[in-house]
Amino acid sequence: MRQPTLPEGLLVSQLQIFAISWTLEAMLHVCVVKGEEVAELHSGLVDIGLILPLDSITEPRYTLSQDLSMANFPADTRDAPRRRHADYFLSLAETSHPLLNGPDQTAWLDRLTADHANILAAMHHCLEDDDPSRLLRFCGALQRFWWKRGHLEEGKTCCNLALNRPGADKPSVERVRTLNGAGVIAKELGDLNSARTLLEECLAISQKLADPRLTASAYNNLGNVAYQSGDFQRALDYHRVSLAIKREIGDSISGSLGNMGIAAECLGDFKAAQQYQIESLNLRVAANDMHGILLSLENLGYLSARLGDANLAATLLGKAEAMRESLGSPLPTSDVTEYTDVVTLVRSKIGNSDEFDRLWSVGREMNIDSVIELATN
Repeated sequence: MRQPTLPEGLLVSQLQIFAISWTLEAMLHVCVVKGEEVAELHSGLVDIGLILPLDSITEPRYTLSQDLSMANFPADTRDAPRRRHADYFLSLAETSHPLLNGPDQTAWLDRLTADHANILAAMHHCLEDDDPSRLLRFCGALQRFWWKRGHLEEGKTCCNLALNRPGADKPSVERVRTLNGAGVIAKELGDLNSARTLLEECLAISQKLADPRLTASAYNNLGNVAYQSGDFQRALDYHRVSLAIKREIGDSISGSLGNMGIAAECLGDFKAAQQYQIESLNLRVAANDMHGILLSLENLGYLSARLGDANLAATLLGKAEAMRESLGSPLPTSDVTEYTDVVTLVRSKIGNSDEFDRLWSVGREMNIDSVIELATN
């Protein structure tokens, strides 16, 4: 095997900036060897076995060979490559954020998961930066990833670091988005007092900035905190305000409708709850929002259990469980107690354990169109 050339060695030094692995796209954005085509250098290193291709469910990825003597290729510690690395992964995070509620959300969640280590390394680089807004931008963009993939403690730590850096306390869109994410994460972890404090600051700054989308989001999440606190009327009121703002600006209303359905159910208005949940589900189906669909199926499963239709509840909750597994979206910690109580209720109403297991399995295996038809009829 031939030895790497000097330019190839320079590329190896820069590739050590990546955590574990990289894509060709990322490498081309981050690595620069003066006077050389880095794609050709990369290909040459693959040919001699110093860069290894990896199996990946997303796009092709590469890593450095374990046989490579790093002593001969010290890592590049210059600011420029590290800055390019942070810029690339910040762009990836911000590009993904609006797509994590759409039809391609699973693919984007998988892409972020594949580069999870690189994203954390990039955020660490931002801690060495004098500009506090960059870490705030990371946190605002990653909140859905942290929530949907269950990285709540990581999200909490990162948001706290970002919010408490010198200069990060100035009112800004970046601070609002991080406060929003931190509040949602605190709620999911069961820390309702912290969640309320974070989201009230989020709402105050959103209103000061006159940003209706961020204001609607703050009201929605404050409604969720009120619900978790047992104040169902306040929760419904917050969600109504959020819904009205979203309608006015043409934003998605499916989440607000679902949340209004939950609050109405807890207030004993089962007819309104069912209408809200079915409207929410239909909007999520139209948007091909698979994570939203699973939430609607869970909500309708809970409602069916409380209305006495245990067979339907078992079927819907079985499908929701299967969807959580396929999407890699674990049940939030704050929802575990209620979920367990509902499943226990359904099991007791059905009575026969074998029949419960059969209905649950039917739900798990049912195709998505059939289960949506069942849920809405």
